[in-house]
Amino acid sequence: GAIVARALFSIKPKFARLILSGEKRCEYRRRLPARPVSDIAIYATNPVSRVIGEAKVEAVLFLEKEELWQQTCLYGGISRKEFDSYFCGLEKAGALLLSHPVVYDRSLSIEEMGAIRPPQSFCYLGDQYE
Repeated sequence: GAIVARALFSIKPKFARLILSGEKRCEYRRRLPARPVSDIAIYATNPVSRVIGEAKVEAVLFLEKEELWQQTCLYGGISRKEFDSYFCGLEKAGALLLSHPVVYDRSLSIEEMGAIRPPQSFCYLGDQYE
């Protein structure tokens, strides 16, 4: 089978909570993982600074900005202004479509996830085979 990776994503606490509640099903990114990612562990950044849950990656989109906004704005969890500001200067925009969010009963430290420090954007975790 294909090698798929898990990735650890740094996400602001507000957005992390929206993803885990199922309201936000789209995580916008300027830089997308180069390898296929099956699911993401969610590291809520300062002041939480813990891995608080995970979600499956249904699809990865990389589209013209306008097209991406049209397809995802209803469940992207951000305003048009935030979207435009985040992707400012880019022709194309990326997003991970997420599903099946799981909130951990006990949050985990970065070290417990096998990472040394919180990733700037994301980092891969141990490879798994599907």
